Amino acid sequence: SLSSQPMRSLLSLVFGLACALCVNSHVGLLHTARGETPPVAVQEIFPAVVSAGHATNVKVVAGRFTQDVDALIFSHPGILATLENGPNLPFDDQPQPNYGSFQVTVGADVPEGIYDVWVAGRYGISNARSIAVVHRPVVILAADANPTPLPRLKPGTVYVGHTLGNARLAFQVESPTPVPRIAVMASQLESLAIPALLVKDSDGRTLAQKRSR
Repeated sequence: SLSSQPMRSLLSLVFGLACALCVNSHVGLLHTARGETPPVAVQEIFPAVVSAGHATNVKVVAGRFTQDVDALIFSHPGILATLENGPNLPFDDQPQPNYGSFQVTVGADVPEGIYDVWVAGRYGISNARSIAVVHRPVVILAADANPTPLPRLKPGTVYVGHTLGNARLAFQVESPTPVPRIAVMASQLESLAIPALLVKDSDGRTLAQKRSR
């Protein structure tokens, strides 16, 4: 449930859910024959939303043969990824690559929208996944989405998190209108989630409800 109180701008709310869906990859970027499944397959990167003009830590969190992934390839040249370093090994003064963990930077001139991303490493280039670029701050929700007191969501901010099947997530939302304007994305990011939104005021009265189809 969401509580509404006065404030001045628009809230966008984004949830991502790990899933096993894949979109068609661009043949020109794959080192495999037409119709052949690439050995490396990515099921999820997180977060799947990044902010233009900022750097974001993006991880490959689910897939097949992704343990040595050392590069991300994007369908827009203004989105770049740098492999992060992990801790030094004992008796070794050289940093070790932290495979699957990247600093992703997005140029301020990259338009908002959904782009393709591939992972690459020892086993080749993967299938494509979707990643969204937005022109507003991105905040990662904590794993515990229902703490006390409830998290207060700020207008003009994109919130990204995970949810489980049939889970209920509760937040406080401030809005300049009686019913806050909220956008929830799931299928656009290849999530299996079918979100349902219920908005209540501070007295518990239902103001609006909607379920994705």
